[in-house]
Amino acid sequence: NNMLESINIDLTYSVAFNAANQHQAIGNWQEALTTYSSIVKNKQYPHSGRLRVNMGNIYFQQQKYPTAIKMYRMALDQIPSTGKETRFKIMRNVGLAFFRMGQFPDAVDSYETIMSNYPDVKTGFNLLLCYFALGDREKMKHGFMKMLGAMGTEWSGLMG
Repeated sequence: NNMLESINIDLTYSVAFNAANQHQAIGNWQEALTTYSSIVKNKQYPHSGRLRVNMGNIYFQQQKYPTAIKMYRMALDQIPSTGKETRFKIMRNVGLAFFRMGQFPDAVDSYETIMSNYPDVKTGFNLLLCYFALGDREKMKHGFMKMLGAMGTEWSGLMG
């Protein structure tokens, strides 16, 4: 009986997640958000808080950047410290949302954290744009060198 209950929970989760994903894919934002919210609020799904990234992505697409940032930060709380790559991808989304709102110092905070721990070219370029928008030539030079270093790492990974 316990196993049957577990299967039902997993099946219910899968159906709801698939429905939310399909709504998101076709641009039915409100229905997707409603379904994701019902999954996240259900205590039977312990890892569902990570779906807040999907919710954040919807708010981002709707240009509701403060709400997107809130969702991304709530998702970060659900990601264990061992999931560094995932954490930095979410942090990049946070930085991009701040960038879109013109809050360049906040975007810089996100991007600098990523570049110090898990550097990549896309984040380095976004960081350079923030420094440019802030008029900080010295940081632009330093950021450009750091981005070149990330490019070297990405290229060597492709070649080796």
